[in-house]
Amino acid sequence: MNFDEQYQKATLIGAVIGAIIGASAAYLLVRTPASLAFDEDAGYVKTKDLLDLTNTATSLIRQLDSVRKKT
Repeated sequence: MNFDEQYQKATLIGAVIGAIIGASAAYLLVRTPASLAFDEDAGYVKTKDLLDLTNTATSLIRQLDSVRKKT
């Protein structure tokens, strides 16, 4: 297996994992909690919460990059 094949395989695996995580996050954000009454409003996701999630994802990517550089 040469470098190009490893790169393609790693990219494909990363894309699949990213798609699964993204779809799961979207599902959780739009799902209405079961504890709400029928006429009760679920509320909205605040911008601060989305920025916090983005910051956490960026931190994870930086950590993965630092692990990659060590190997």
